[in-house]
Amino acid sequence: MKRIALITVALVSWTILLGQNTVKRDYRPEQFNAINASFIYEIEVFKGRTHSVKLEIPEDLAQDIQVNVTGNTLHLGVTKEWWRTAKNVLGNRQKIKARVTMPDLEGFELSNSATLVTRDKFSPSNFMAKMTGASRAEIAIMTHAANLDINGASELEISGLATKTKAYVNGASILRYNQQTEYIELKASGAST
Repeated sequence: MKRIALITVALVSWTILLGQNTVKRDYRPEQFNAINASFIYEIEVFKGRTHSVKLEIPEDLAQDIQVNVTGNTLHLGVTKEWWRTAKNVLGNRQKIKARVTMPDLEGFELSNSATLVTRDKFSPSNFMAKMTGASRAEIAIMTHAANLDINGASELEISGLATKTKAYVNGASILRYNQQTEYIELKASGAST
C-alpha cells in the first residue's frame, strides 16, 4: 500500500513538473544602474563588470514579457493586460525568474508581487528603494544616503551601512532594518512595522 502511494505521489509530481515548461532568454541591454519590476518577477541581482539579464519564463508567458532600458533603469514587465496576466499566472502560481548582473545597484522599484534579492553587496553613493503591493526585497547596500519608501503589504530587509537613511513605511508593510547608520528618519503609518 505504501508503495502504491509513493508511486502515485511520484507520478503526480512528475506530471506537475512536466506541465511547467519554461523558455530561457539572455539579454545584453545597454547600461543601467536601477531596476523597475512589476507583477511576477523573481529577481536575483549579482555584481559584475557587464550588464546582463537572464530570464526563465513560463512557456505560456514567453511572448508577453517586456525587457527594456529607459534612462538608467532596467524595466521588467509584461505586455498583456494585467487582469489576463493575473488570471493566468496567479492561478497557476507562475513566476518569471530573472538573474541580473550589473556593476552597481543605485535603486529599485517593485510593484505587485515582484521580489528582489541581492546576492552581492553593492556600494552606490546614494540608494533608493520604492515598493508597493505585496513586493518583497532582501538587499545588502553600503551607501552614503538611503531613501526607502515601502507601501501596501511590501517587505524589505536591508543590511549593510548608510550614513543617513530616510524610511517611509505605510499600510501593512514591514521594514527589517539591519544597517549601521549615523542618522535615520523613520515615518511609519497604518499597521506597518
